[in-house]
Formats: sequence, C-alpha cells, structure tokens
Amino acid sequence: MSIVIPHYGDPKHALSLVNQLLGQRGLDAMEIIVVDDASPIAFPEAVDQRVTVVRRTSNGGFGSAVNHGAAYATHPWLLIMNSDVLVEPATVRNLLDATPVRALSGPAVRTAGRIEATGRLFPSAGRIALARVHVLQRFHSRPRYLKAIGVDLSAVPGQSSHVDWLAGVVMLLPTEVFREVGGFDTSFFMYCEETDLQRRLADLGVPRVLVGSVEVEHAGGASSAPDRTQSWLTSSQLRYAEKWGGHRRTRAAMRGVALVNFATGALRRVAGRPTRPLADLRRELRDISG
Repeated sequence: MSIVIPHYGDPKHALSLVNQLLGQRGLDAMEIIVVDDASPIAFPEAVDQRVTVVRRTSNGGFGSAVNHGAAYATHPWLLIMNSDVLVEPATVRNLLDATPVRALSGPAVRTAGRIEATGRLFPSAGRIALARVHVLQRFHSRPRYLKAIGVDLSAVPGQSSHVDWLAGVVMLLPTEVFREVGGFDTSFFMYCEETDLQRRLADLGVPRVLVGSVEVEHAGGASSAPDRTQSWLTSSQLRYAEKWGGHRRTRAAMRGVALVNFATGALRRVAGRPTRPLADLRRELRDISG
C-alpha cells in the first residue's frame, strides 16, 4: 500500500495522521509519502523508515502535490488522503477488502459527528448554480435540495454504492490505474480535481464506489485559506465546465446567482443584518470573470 498525503500549513494534522497510519493493522507492506507542497511550516524529517518526505519548491495545489508523491509509489494500491483525517487501526485494511479489483473507492466521511454527502452526481450548470444561491442553503439537509445540487441520494449510509464521483477526502485505487488515466489535471489548483479525475476514470470504465461500511473523521479546512476558498471554487468549476461542456451556461448561471445573492443581501441589510451586498457582488463577478 502506497499512501500519499499532501501537506500545507500546520503539520500537526499530517503528523497525527501519519502516526495513526503507522499503527494500521493487517497490511503486509506500507509506504507513506508526505508531500510538503512548499508549506510555510515545513513537515519535519521522517522518523520512520516507512515514511518518505518529498519537498516541493513551489505550491502547486492538491492535485499537483498528489501527482508528485504518486511518482514515488512502489505498491499496487494507491491511497490518497487529506492531511486532516482521523482513522481507526483497521480502516485501511477494511477499505481495501471492500474495494473491487479495478475501481476507485472511498469511505464514508464524518465531520463534526455528521456523515457528509460524499457520493455525488457529475456537475451541471444547474447544479453548480443552485449550490451557490445563499438563500437556498438553509435547506442543506432537505432531500430535494440535496438532489438538486448533485448529491446522490441512492448512496445509503452503511452500504456500498456505485456513484458518479466521490469527494476526495480519502480515495483508494490501483496505482497503475492512476497512472493510466494520467493522474490529476494540474490546471485545477484546488477543488474539482477529484471530480475531473473520476470523470476520466468513468470513460475508462473504472467504477467509483462509496464504501459506506468504513468511516473516517474529517476535520476539514486544515490546508485551505478561508479568504480564497470561494475564488478557487469558482475558478475550478468554470475550468471543469470548460473541459466537460456547458462553460457558457455555467458562467451565465453564476452571474445570475450573483445578482440573486446581491438582492437578498440588500434586503437583509435593509432589515438591519450585517451584510455587504455590493462588495460581495463585486467579488463574485470578479471571480466569475477570472
């Protein structure tokens, strides 16, 4: 098993994950490859022979860092993990046992005690737009809303389900398949890189399986800059639409949603809420225009 963990930011999360992985049971052989993506706080030197630290000279984002680390992989299975994940001692073995021979799989992901909707339908202009409408986000737990923004409601907790794509918190696939498909497209700096990867895997006939019987805990946001998150997401969604179709529709829908958000923000401001509708509109339109 070759495990790749990109690191950027505070190393405490990645260090904790590495220690948990070193205690995994039932694995015949394991190598952990930590990719320091030019982090402002460097990952410390490896203290175990099973851990390799790869240092990059410039920050290239998640997909680029994983590609760099995967080039060092020597085992048949490749496990890609966010650095802020918590695992139990048998997590990796259980995930491996539940994964078909030539497939990409991922476990159920729990954040703050709640199972995330990690099984998704491939994005469309409508799904992307609806997820950006602020006033609708109050319905985040409603099935109709979740389906409308692209959550695969057929992915039942506790069971294995075939889905279009999985959120890339933890992804397991054969190393040769990752290399066959060309790894991640590095034009995605942050967000949508795993969606694009799995779209290409679908074209190769490689199943994507949510293994609901295996769970991990996800802290979330450990390597992201909160002030740039929305800009990165917008850029990546437009890049995805440019690559897979619907670019004009997606950009137009985003602009329409920006105006809807401005209107609702203005109403909230009139009602005395601390909103900044004009500043938010300008930021959204700037992000959409690139």
